[in-house]
Amino acid sequence: MTTALSFWVFDADGFPARWHCGSGWSDEPYVGWMHVISDVVTWTAYLAIPVMLTLFVRKRNDVVFPKIFWLFCAFIVSCGTVHLIEAIIFWWPVYRLSAVIKVFTALVSFATAIAMIRILPVAVTLPGLAAVNKQLKREIQTRKETEAELAKMNQDLESFVSIASHDLQEPLRNIISYADLLKQDLGDNLSTDAHQDLAFITSATGRMQRLINDLLTFSRTSRHDATFCPTPLDECVNEALEILHQRIQDSNCTIERTPLPELAVDATLLVQLYQNLISNAIKFTDHENSVIQITAKQVDGVWVMSVCDNGIGIKEEFAEQIFSPFKRLHGMSEYEGTGIGLAICQKVVEHHDGRIWVTSQPGKGSQFHFTLTPDLSASTTDE
Repeated sequence: MTTALSFWVFDADGFPARWHCGSGWSDEPYVGWMHVISDVVTWTAYLAIPVMLTLFVRKRNDVVFPKIFWLFCAFIVSCGTVHLIEAIIFWWPVYRLSAVIKVFTALVSFATAIAMIRILPVAVTLPGLAAVNKQLKREIQTRKETEAELAKMNQDLESFVSIASHDLQEPLRNIISYADLLKQDLGDNLSTDAHQDLAFITSATGRMQRLINDLLTFSRTSRHDATFCPTPLDECVNEALEILHQRIQDSNCTIERTPLPELAVDATLLVQLYQNLISNAIKFTDHENSVIQITAKQVDGVWVMSVCDNGIGIKEEFAEQIFSPFKRLHGMSEYEGTGIGLAICQKVVEHHDGRIWVTSQPGKGSQFHFTLTPDLSASTTDE
């Protein structure tokens, strides 16, 4: 059946070639060639258009109504084929094939028209390119204004913290001074309870001073304009260890180090970062065999710096909370501190477009890791 149909479609018996249909073609052959050349050029253009439409739809995932594009492609190809057959008929009279292709073109044309009618109500509601651009400009402007307002609010808040902290320092110093004077003036006349009360006053004001100083440090870190230059991280660690020299001696902990890379960083911030992490490690490894390891390694081209200890460790559910300001996992009677140190560490790392995290198990120590963006690398050192 299929073979018979194919034979029938391509059978030209009973139909003369168009060149032989009337004397006009032989009298004015240029008319025939005008038909042939026009049909071939039209077919070529009709073939190029769907190819370009296909490439466009495949490369753009945001095309609205992509099925209509495929219908258009089928419609244009079938129309072009009609023109090609019209040119061929001048030599090969395949009128039956021409009729079949025209029927197919009619069906595709009708399907395309029906599809257009169905999507027209939705298509007319789509915003034009000018409207979309206008909306985008409004959104960008709104975002810029919001960012500017947010930056001003942050600046005002940081200024307030700085000013308020400075203003609070003076009355605290006065409280401590007058408590000491009261102790000196009364001397042996002070009762045991009075001595204890004065000790509580001095201790509380001391904690308040430390809290204010940490707030100032946190505020300065937030407002710090980082200056990046190639710096050996070993120098930052050396300075941090020098600052903590007395605490390290008093705690009798062992510091183990591996060579660190030279990176483009803000040296002042990195000293502060290492100082806080090492100080934190000393605080929570208060036993005879305490060891603090300061290391660095490359993971997929990114430097990962670490400060590890064998202290009390941290439960997994607190691994993210500890980087929030004022977040403490222990009471003041157990471990001193204001809960701002790790928040400062996070600010420092954020200034370097990196991230900081902790891995830990209770009773097995903590490993604090932080990264710096690869674009800030000044050079690398073999592991």
